[in-house]
Amino acid sequence: MANHSINQVLLVAGTHGNELSGLYLQKLIRDGVYHADRSTFQVKNTVGNPLAVKKNTRFIDIDLNRAFSSADLESDANEKRLAAEFVKQHASNENQLIIDLHNTTCNMGATLILLSNDPYYTRMGAYVKQRMPEANILFEDRKSWQDQPYLCTTGEHG
Repeated sequence: MANHSINQVLLVAGTHGNELSGLYLQKLIRDGVYHADRSTFQVKNTVGNPLAVKKNTRFIDIDLNRAFSSADLESDANEKRLAAEFVKQHASNENQLIIDLHNTTCNMGATLILLSNDPYYTRMGAYVKQRMPEANILFEDRKSWQDQPYLCTTGEHG
């Protein structure tokens, strides 16, 4: 993870179809209420699991956010198919940061989960903590990047 020249941010909402915060942020961006683009990067939006969003359920067959391990992307499950499509469409963009937006029913407050302790991510966590002192920064880096099953690890940066 040496090169971190990010020029695009991909905001993914609806990875879990019953989590609405990210979908609401995407609506604010789409409606021009919030301008997410910056001088150094462009923001794109996508919905991770549109059918689960439509049905207002966490997932259809399996948890999409656990379906991105490098092993066994082939399956009939709705989410395995979505994971394979997502990888095909987004994994090769080297200058993209993938941000997977979630909300939770437990009292975590604003939490940034980082899956690497690479200096880039420690600086990212420090920056967020400086701007939002109440935010929780969680390093979930016990597994290698390639062994993580999460959507945000499909690309080089997440």
